[in-house]
Amino acid sequence: MQNVKINTKSLEGLCQVGLSISSCKFSRRNKAKTAELNKDFTSPKDTATSQLIPRAALKDLEIVERELRQHVEAFSVAFGNVRVMPSRLIPQYENKLRDLIERHKEEKTAFLDIYDGLMEKERQERNGDFPEHLYYSKDGLNGKFSVNPSLLPLSFNFNKVEDEVMGKLIKESVEDGLKSVESDLFERVASGIASVSNYLNGKSKKFCDKSLTNLQEIARQIKELNLTGNAELDKIAASFESLAQVSPENIRKEKAVNSEVKSQVAEIEKTLAGII
Repeated sequence: MQNVKINTKSLEGLCQVGLSISSCKFSRRNKAKTAELNKDFTSPKDTATSQLIPRAALKDLEIVERELRQHVEAFSVAFGNVRVMPSRLIPQYENKLRDLIERHKEEKTAFLDIYDGLMEKERQERNGDFPEHLYYSKDGLNGKFSVNPSLLPLSFNFNKVEDEVMGKLIKESVEDGLKSVESDLFERVASGIASVSNYLNGKSKKFCDKSLTNLQEIARQIKELNLTGNAELDKIAASFESLAQVSPENIRKEKAVNSEVKSQVAEIEKTLAGII
């Protein structure tokens, strides 16, 4: 990635985006594993962080948690070790975030409602060979599933840094952050174009309509999050929008359309090869 210049205008109105999801690490249970665990975890000191739960019961919760993380990634971009978002996106971001958090609460309640029944089923299946101490109690689980989002306004006013050395360090840190912004966006481009390219080049036999929908979404993300004003990213965003308008069925069945799309994809991949 080439050096980037700090454009203070692109840094105005940024906020740091955070999302903390408190969950647990769980192990899948089966009869063979039960005997192994009873052998390995006989000492109380070994069981403190080894509590278990039937993992399949958490499927719906895990789906919502994945959607929460994807939502944060769709509206923010990596800036060094943190994620940032233009504050103008906050209303749109928070609307869906609230819905997802509400869904998470509902799934958590549904899971806890059936938890005692799940544990009783485990006890019956183990027929007395049930390591109770390896499982979370219902009360112990209640505090584990929580979602805590955060938004912190950021300021990049270099003129107020009186110490020259400190000012230089801050500027270098911001430059590194902006490089990571570009890297993040180019990686999204590479991921998005790969599914289309794999089909066009015979690496994949299936072509999903969602592949083009994803290109449209990545184009939106570039427009909103291209903090450096990278011209190549803007060009790719325009190409993605163009590709997203093509009928997936025509790509599959029309040779001329397939050839034209293949040419556009190859051009994008050529650009990426010189950057990533």
